[in-house]
Amino acid sequence: MSDKERGPLVAVEEPLVLLFGAENLLAKALTPALLFRDVRVCSPTPEEVDLEDPAAVALALEEERPHLVAYLGTDDDAARCEADEAGAFQRNALSPHLLAVACGDAGVPLLHLSGDSVFEGGVVDAGGGQRGEDRPLGAPESVLGRSLALGEMLVRRHTREHYIVRVGPLFGAGGHDLVSSLEARLAAHEARYETPLALGDDDWRSPTFAIAAAEQLVALLSTRRFGTYHVANQGAATTLGFCRELLSLQGEDTGRVVAREPSEARSACRALDPLLLRVHGLLSLTSWQDALARYVATRGPTPR
Repeated sequence: MSDKERGPLVAVEEPLVLLFGAENLLAKALTPALLFRDVRVCSPTPEEVDLEDPAAVALALEEERPHLVAYLGTDDDAARCEADEAGAFQRNALSPHLLAVACGDAGVPLLHLSGDSVFEGGVVDAGGGQRGEDRPLGAPESVLGRSLALGEMLVRRHTREHYIVRVGPLFGAGGHDLVSSLEARLAAHEARYETPLALGDDDWRSPTFAIAAAEQLVALLSTRRFGTYHVANQGAATTLGFCRELLSLQGEDTGRVVAREPSEARSACRALDPLLLRVHGLLSLTSWQDALARYVATRGPTPR
């Protein structure tokens, strides 16, 4: 790829992104954000490009000649990862590893989606203190956390031109998200019990609106400032705090949820601080409360 072609993504002529994992919630938000800026997006299915076959991946890069490869196929479902360890490591570590090798050989930048579970087993902070990119990873014991940490390590090892993007729990239209998950839990509980639903109040994370994250990613991809970034709405929330804010925005009774009894082994704080975006003057992400209000205002009537 020539120096002219290797300019910032939206500055080159007819830029093309080769995107894997199109069914991911973030991919569904990122694709229209790129198309709006006249960036072409090619999203091969698993049947079209086998991410376990190095030759198939190399051929896809040779034929499409993308300006960027985006891997958004990571699996953030903790229960599914525990039930299928081999599949989790394939999706979260081995597939991005294969893409990193191919991108490194072809001289194409790679965007790799990771998550806050890499901070499992780290510092416990009762106040929801956030973790910047400068903070060391935890010692995750879950399959999800370990597979994500390995994926990050392999990407860094095999391609210098990478964006490793950690996100918090995503919410937004287009798939199974934090909001719909909580609404389903609440509905199922209230169908069986007359007591409030007990939710965690010590599991600090950074809920993130998928559309806001996609808008932030487009700005980042236009810079060629490679590295590891936290792309998350600002602030920290527990599951209980987020659910109460959701109910309040929808004009519903926040007393439908209460704090669960804390366990003896408290969860490590996984709230993300978008430190590097702020340092580079790129940060556009607002607080998670503002982002949630934006989503609730645009999603229409509350599902019942």
